[in-house]
Amino acid sequence: EQQAELSGTVTFEPLGGTFTIRDGRFSLFTLDPATGIRQMVYALKFTAADGQTYFLYGHKEIHDDRGQMDLIEDMTRLFTTLYRGDDDHAPVYGAGELY
Repeated sequence: EQQAELSGTVTFEPLGGTFTIRDGRFSLFTLDPATGIRQMVYALKFTAADGQTYFLYGHKEIHDDRGQMDLIEDMTRLFTTLYRGDDDHAPVYGAGELY
């Protein structure tokens, strides 16, 4: 597993615009012990226009599909959950897939 700092901005109009990422982390090829699937994991915080902190968790699943060349497909789908608070124990604000 490789980890790096994640920086930049999040643009989400329903919360009022573009916000600076705080405490952003990116992990490359993390092994999910429950499924055995390698993941690219994104975790970050930002503060919306109303002062509320949000935590975004996202992951891409990198499948080992024998005989198939679908790495690009695996790497372009991001499963996301947005929490209204500081971490993944806060209430879920929304979830979905980003491409």
